[in-house]
Amino acid sequence: MHHRPKSLLLTLAALAIMIAIPVHAQEVGSTTPEDRAAARQEERAAAREERQEFRNTLSQQIQNRVRNLVANIVNRLTAALNRMESIITRLDSRIEKMSVTGFDTTPAKAKLGEAKDSLARARDMLSNISPIEVAVSGDTPRIAYQEIRTELIAVREEILKIHALLRETVALLKNANETPEIPATSTEPLPAQ
Repeated sequence: MHHRPKSLLLTLAALAIMIAIPVHAQEVGSTTPEDRAAARQEERAAAREERQEFRNTLSQQIQNRVRNLVANIVNRLTAALNRMESIITRLDSRIEKMSVTGFDTTPAKAKLGEAKDSLARARDMLSNISPIEVAVSGDTPRIAYQEIRTELIAVREEILKIHALLRETVALLKNANETPEIPATSTEPLPAQ
């Protein structure tokens, strides 16, 4: 029992010291309310500047990502248009060879003409896409990016249309291959052999 009063005294002494330290700290650091308000304002201003710097850094990173994303998409769309143009050239050559040998390639020529027109439209649409620099550095980058995205989607839809037209052209050529044009025959009887 002898140890309890000592431990109680030590506990009370520790509590008194703990309570006294914050009070003492307040008394030493105590200033007028105006000084404390000014200190809070400075802290807030510093925090605001840090947040703005962070946003600017983040904004630059986002702008770079958007630039890279749009550049990659434009490159992929251009590559797809180049492939479509190559296929159109090969089909045009095939149609010419088949028409020389007497096959009816008129429907295939018409479809291929539609594909060529669609390819020209898609290239024009791709070249007229709004500059990405204007979008990322403008006042409303989100809205500008959505407009560019809509334009890119329109080009993609045109590429899908070209693809469908090319498939139809190939199908028409296969049908033309099966049924060659029959040359007009004269009404004269065949010579006897």
